[in-house]
Amino acid sequence: VQAGLDEHIRVSVKELAKLVKPTHCVLEQGLVIANPPYGLRLSEETALRGLYESFGKRLREQFVAWQAAIFTGNPEL
Repeated sequence: VQAGLDEHIRVSVKELAKLVKPTHCVLEQGLVIANPPYGLRLSEETALRGLYESFGKRLREQFVAWQAAIFTGNPEL
């Protein structure tokens, strides 16, 4: 708000299953940035693999022609 970008940037926190393209206006392109949880132990990495796969699927379904960026401590995921 202070930067005056609230017409251009929307920040939200939601479950992956509820991630959909914005409906407040028609947007053919955009950028989705995600900061998913980090897996420190092998068991967490296994669980995160499914999360990352689901995220990719969601992006392909809901955000065609958009760009995506993901903060991760494990680039292999």
